[in-house]
Amino acid sequence: MLVDLTVKEFLSKVAGSDPVPGGGSIAALNGAVASALAAMVANLTIGKKNYEEAARKWQKDGNKPKDKPEEYTPKAPAHIKARYPLNNEILIQTLITEVNNTSVKWEKGDFARQAFAMYPDNEVLKFIAKYMDMQHQKAKKGEADDMLPNGGFKLTTLSKYLIYSADIKESVLAETCKYGEGILTKYVGNEPEKMVERAEKIIKAGVDAGFTYRFLAKGFFIDWVIKKNNQGTSFTKLLEMLKKIKKETTNSIMKEAQKHNFMEILNEKIK
Repeated sequence: MLVDLTVKEFLSKVAGSDPVPGGGSIAALNGAVASALAAMVANLTIGKKNYEEAARKWQKDGNKPKDKPEEYTPKAPAHIKARYPLNNEILIQTLITEVNNTSVKWEKGDFARQAFAMYPDNEVLKFIAKYMDMQHQKAKKGEADDMLPNGGFKLTTLSKYLIYSADIKESVLAETCKYGEGILTKYVGNEPEKMVERAEKIIKAGVDAGFTYRFLAKGFFIDWVIKKNNQGTSFTKLLEMLKKIKKETTNSIMKEAQKHNFMEILNEKIK
C-alpha cells in the first residue's frame, strides 16, 4: 500500500509507468506535509512562555480564568475555523482515493486499478487487473495480430466470469477503496480464491478450445456458460464439452458471434 512505502520507494513508484500513484496522490501528500508543518509551528509556540500574550489574544475573553484550559491551548475566535485534513479514523489511502476521484474524472478501469494498488494481494482484484490490462497492441508490418481485446476485458464481463453475474460494478470497487476489502466479500464469499480459480479455468478452457482472448472478452462466451449453468449443466461437464470442440467449429462460432441467434448457434455446435 502507498502509505507503507518509504519516500524513496514512493518517488520511484510515481516515476514508473503505472498510472497510479498520480497527481491526486501527490496533491494528497503535499497537503498532508503542509498540514503537518502548520501543526509543528503551532506546537512550537503553544504553551511557551514568550507566546502567552499572543495565545491569550486568540482566546475569547482570554483574561478570565474559566476560559483558560489547563494546557493553555488557545481557543480560536468564533469567526475562524481550521481543519486538519488527516482524520485518525480514516486511512491515508482512503484520503488519496478521495482526492484522486474528485480532482480527476476517472475512467471505468481506474476504479479497478486504484483498488488493486491499495490491495495488491487481493486475488479478485489481481484477476480483474490482469485481464483489464490484457490489451491489443497494434502489430508492426509483417507481424501477426495478437488477437487481444481492444481496451482489455470490461469489468462487467470479468464479474460474470467470477460470480456469474455483473454485480461487481465500478461502484463496488469505489466502496472497496473507501471501506476496505470486506466489501468484495459480499459478492465473492469467504473463499474468493475459488471464484478466481473457476474463472481462470473457464477462460483457459475457452482458449484451449481455440477461442481468442478478444472473443472471450466480448461476453458472448461467458453468457453461454452462465446459461448452461442455470440449466443444470455441471462445471465438469461444461469443460468436457469444450474439450471436444474442433478448431473449425470455434472459427465458425467466432465468425457468427454477431448474429441475434448466437445462443442457439453455440448450443448447436457445442454438445
